[in-house]
Amino acid sequence: MSILPDESYHNVYINETGSVVDLFYKNKIIEFYGDYWHCNPRDPRFPDDYYNKSLHMTAKEKREFDNNRIIKLKQFGYEIKIVWEMDYDSNPDKTILECKEFIGVNWYGIRK
Repeated sequence: MSILPDESYHNVYINETGSVVDLFYKNKIIEFYGDYWHCNPRDPRFPDDYYNKSLHMTAKEKREFDNNRIIKLKQFGYEIKIVWEMDYDSNPDKTILECKEFIGVNWYGIRK
């Protein structure tokens, strides 16, 4: 069973902001942040001065970039939930339940 309603979309381009988001449903967005690619601040491997060679920026710069992107999306009325890789890895069932609750779908796939 899919955790998502049929009307949800993956990897959607949001015209107003020029951003591609991971999951889009109505006015809600769920972003799945990989710990490496988004330099998870809770991961000791990624202090502010860590230089991510793949991104060509420091962890601090990447977090500022992501934060500005989220602010811009919120300015256009989108609600956003960020799911960190480490949170999903440590408790996938809890993370899936939180995502379902965020988009308004209960455990059985019925919209609230």
